[in-house]
Order: sequence, then structure tokens, then C-alpha cells
Amino acid sequence: MMDEFTDYSEAIKIDKSLKLPEPSDWECYLFGGDTLKWIPSKGKEPNWFWRKMQYLLFGNMWVKREKNT
Repeated sequence: MMDEFTDYSEAIKIDKSLKLPEPSDWECYLFGGDTLKWIPSKGKEPNWFWRKMQYLLFGNMWVKREKNT
């Protein structure tokens, strides 16, 4: 029976690297405070209308981050 057992640990190689999306230039301070901050993925930030509506309804303030060069 042991002859039929095959060790697949070398054949199966798992890529353990984690690739995170690039962060956006915008950050959102949630519910009018400065303790909760959310930074969306690049290209996933809301447009002007949605940023303004979030501010009016929930107090979420969107701020464009400065780029470090």
C-alpha cells in the first residue's frame, strides 16, 4: 500500500506572495471625524457628485493626498 502513495508536496507549488492594489490619491474621513479613514484602490474613487453627496448626507470628507516625490 505504501508504494501507491505519492508525495505531491514538491509538485504543488503555492504562490504565497500577496499583491495589493495601488492606493488612490484620495482618502475619505468617515462620519465627520478623523479617526476612521478609508483609502480606495486607484481608479475606484467616487466622482465629484458622490463625494459631495457623501459629505452632505453622512459627513464623509474626501481629501486629495499630496504625492511624495
